[in-house]
Amino acid sequence: MAGRPKKIKDSDTLYNWFEQYKEYSNNNPIQKMDFKGRDADIVYYKLERPLTWTGFKAWLYQNHQITNLDEYKANKNNVYNEYSSILRVIGDIIYQHQFDGACVGVFKYGIIARKLGLSEKTEIKNELIIQKTKIGFD
Repeated sequence: MAGRPKKIKDSDTLYNWFEQYKEYSNNNPIQKMDFKGRDADIVYYKLERPLTWTGFKAWLYQNHQITNLDEYKANKNNVYNEYSSILRVIGDIIYQHQFDGACVGVFKYGIIARKLGLSEKTEIKNELIIQKTKIGFD
């Protein structure tokens, strides 16, 4: 292979990192602060962290694994062909996680629907007709 060496050894390594990201997400829920009761006591709720491409890329960066997964996903000049199948699988898993979470109310369905391209688009067309009337006296 000419050019720079690939930062991800093979597709198995990439999938292994994705599995580690999933484990991290499961073990590190998002904490939501709220106030309860007459005295407004502070309480924290643990909310499931959604799997996202951006989250996976950030996890990779924070763990010093790779800084740009977009190059692999874009696969310019077919340099990263060996990763295309596993990237598609990872994308499908992320999609299913977000979709399923939205369906059962774990995630906000409106946000997830827009992100996944599932929101209904309604076109509203307003037409204004102005009619001239000439009023005159003979």
